Amino acid sequence: MLAPQAPSYIVKKVIQESREVRSFAFDCRAQPLIFDPGQFVVVKHEEFEEITGSLFFSTEPGRQEDLRLTARRDGGFEGAFYEKVTPGDIIYMSKPMGQFRLSQAGNRPVCFVGRNDSIVSARSLFFHLQSEAPARAGMLIHELTTPHQPLFEAGWTRMKGTPFRYTKILDQSPRPTGWFGHLGPLSPQILKVILPDYVQYHYFVAGNPEAGSRLALVLKDGGVAPSQITLESPVSGILPA
Repeated sequence: MLAPQAPSYIVKKVIQESREVRSFAFDCRAQPLIFDPGQFVVVKHEEFEEITGSLFFSTEPGRQEDLRLTARRDGGFEGAFYEKVTPGDIIYMSKPMGQFRLSQAGNRPVCFVGRNDSIVSARSLFFHLQSEAPARAGMLIHELTTPHQPLFEAGWTRMKGTPFRYTKILDQSPRPTGWFGHLGPLSPQILKVILPDYVQYHYFVAGNPEAGSRLALVLKDGGVAPSQITLESPVSGILPA
């Protein structure tokens, strides 16, 4: 998936987004990366062979001077990228790819649904909409397994005063002290409460194949047409069956 002559980029800085998530910034103006918000690239570290895999963009395409890829601390490729990559490292990148394309939504408002750290590409998508189509309605439904997992909170604050809405659902019982939001997991009933006109939206669903398929099934059970659901795995980028 990574061509022999893939372009290389130097890590400009590392941003600690949360306790388990880091973003890696690149200045791509000399070799622009043209991508649709929500897409990903395959990356390879110049020195470490084990650091090869796919990462999503977490900034909008127009921000070439500060494009960011985001990795979470886990036991696989992303964990190695998270732990070992530092400013000054050279990273090779493929052409952008992936199922998420805003054109699939037509003129519909957009809803992004993801669990825990799978909402990385949502920031790219919604920041792009804020810049290019500020009047277009958008919704982020973020399913969490602990109250301490919100991601990009400062970024969502930037969206205040726009048609964008952000809702967190905690998949945990009983209700923890201090949590006043919805308790999940996401269901058709919760969907209808937080988004009364939900059937009008196009949905981008992110997560590993199991979580993503479950969330897509919730939408279908709620009456959302399959043609209004785009599903993608952040691990392989392949649409699950």
